[in-house]
Amino acid sequence: GVAAYGLFLPRGSSFRPVDTITPGPSPTYTLTPTLIGAVGQPTPTFIGPTPLWAFLPATYTPTPLYVNTPRQPQSADQFRAAKAAYAKGDMDTFIDAMRDLARLEPDSADIFYYIGEAYRFQGNAKDALVAYNDALKIDKTFGAAYLGLARARLLQDPNADVTPLFDLALQYDPNFGEIYLARADYYLYHHDAESALADLGRAQQRLPDSPLVYLGYAQAYLLLDDKAAALTNAEKAHELDFTLLPAYLILGEAYVVDEEYDKAIEMLNTYTTYVPKSGRAFALLGQAYFATGEYEAAIPSLTKGLGFDPNQTQAYIYRGLSYLELGEAEEAQADMERASSFYDDSFVIKMGLTRSYYLQEKFGSAFLQVEGAKALARTNQERAQVLYWRALVQEQRGEIADAVTTWQALLKLPVNAMSEAVRTEAERHVRTIALLTPSPTAKTPTKTATKPVGTKTPTRTPTP
Repeated sequence: GVAAYGLFLPRGSSFRPVDTITPGPSPTYTLTPTLIGAVGQPTPTFIGPTPLWAFLPATYTPTPLYVNTPRQPQSADQFRAAKAAYAKGDMDTFIDAMRDLARLEPDSADIFYYIGEAYRFQGNAKDALVAYNDALKIDKTFGAAYLGLARARLLQDPNADVTPLFDLALQYDPNFGEIYLARADYYLYHHDAESALADLGRAQQRLPDSPLVYLGYAQAYLLLDDKAAALTNAEKAHELDFTLLPAYLILGEAYVVDEEYDKAIEMLNTYTTYVPKSGRAFALLGQAYFATGEYEAAIPSLTKGLGFDPNQTQAYIYRGLSYLELGEAEEAQADMERASSFYDDSFVIKMGLTRSYYLQEKFGSAFLQVEGAKALARTNQERAQVLYWRALVQEQRGEIADAVTTWQALLKLPVNAMSEAVRTEAERHVRTIALLTPSPTAKTPTKTATKPVGTKTPTRTPTP
């Protein structure tokens, strides 16, 4: 089961390029019906983390066959050989055995359908398509084969229009719940949450208590920004089958959106143990580590996220902010500049660049960035950040009068716009500048730029 899930990795992911980046859903992991009837099998040798099923008090009831075709007496031995190969995960031997079976039962369309499924499990879309078409040559009303064609085409091209194939599958087999589930997955990939919810409802009628249905609901509600419903459904999917690896990813994402970062870290660490090359999961894990202040753990996770999936561009922001918190200004600047090419007019990025330039004593560049951030500030907390860093930058540029004016503007903001420590620091800067600035009667007036008392932000720089 763990091996099979790896063949249904998300086809893509998206993050809205705004300051508050809400993760979009990854497509539902659609499982095919069990190929072979359920019987007890020896535990295969496994090298790696303990399989999740090993933690179960009892084995889950296997999914029933989609087509339970009675085999002819002369086919029984060949069918047993195919079952044994499938139980061992030996798909090549399974395919060979099923082809031998097809020679004994040339009129059985389901055999070629199962061959197509085996090829699809291997990621071999080309041969899967051939096998599904061979099934349709025997029986053009075999609805499951049209579903197989749709899935294999999406394996080749995630953006392919397969709606006609879904329609044909439902025309010939309207009660096959997997078709609705797969089409909901397709709608989720295209960010059509409403259509996905409609199909998920139809799937639930035919697949009661299916964890995959609840997983789809969670993804759809994430798209609709309904955090509570997304989390409830993700938890239900996990409750129904805690060996369902995709549920760990969706739960991690839902917990990140709900700002329950410790829970997100637990789920995402489990997921990445069994799916160690998921860029999306590592990007979310790095985001959760950043939010909990574990910057040294965030950076390698975000780096892995970008390495496995360059489309996780939000990881540049979180990694840049993590570098800032660790005082690594050059690395922070590089990440923020990369992020700025993906996200236009981002307050967080401009403030990140302001801080990174300031730490490198590039005060002119810092001033340009903080001025750009000023127009993007929407809350008093964001205005406090702008004024704080602008005042520090102007002190270093020798613009003392403007620095004092900026400190004073900061102090006029509401009390909840900044911490008490920052307010105290602003007052100290104003007093210090007043003491060091010569009076108008001095014979040789000079400007004296004071060093900043500290460089703490008014509040922690908000995460994207």
